[in-house]
Amino acid sequence: MSSTDDIVATRKLTESETATLRSLLKSQLNIKAGDAQDEEDAGDLLDYAFAMIANGRNVGCVTEELKSMELEVCPAESAQKLGSCLSKFLLDLDGSSRPSSETTPKKESSGKVSNALTNSGALGSARKSNNDSSKNINRNDGRRDGTKQQQRS
Repeated sequence: MSSTDDIVATRKLTESETATLRSLLKSQLNIKAGDAQDEEDAGDLLDYAFAMIANGRNVGCVTEELKSMELEVCPAESAQKLGSCLSKFLLDLDGSSRPSSETTPKKESSGKVSNALTNSGALGSARKSNNDSSKNINRNDGRRDGTKQQQRS
């Protein structure tokens, strides 16, 4: 592991930063021109990398995980280049991406594992529900008290 493997994102990336980083990382992948499967694999791989980054995983962890996926678009040497590119971007982002010893997903107070995929609802779990029984809304007419609205003649 190199000294840049401990680099983490110190804040949430803006849409512009995300687009720029996505383009930089995609350029490190082995995508055959016109190959729809390579494009799909690259998109999935980058989505996963961004989820790990959002969860506070360090560059070394992201790089090793991408290597372990053994996709044609991201062989070990491409994963290493992607990691170097990610390190440089994060260091340049605010000039001081501090290393983090935490490379595992954060736990909520309930003890459940919380990560970007579950928080977004992609894994069908962490979305907050609006099951507030004090708001008894009649779906037919929008009245909160459950009474029927009188029709006007």
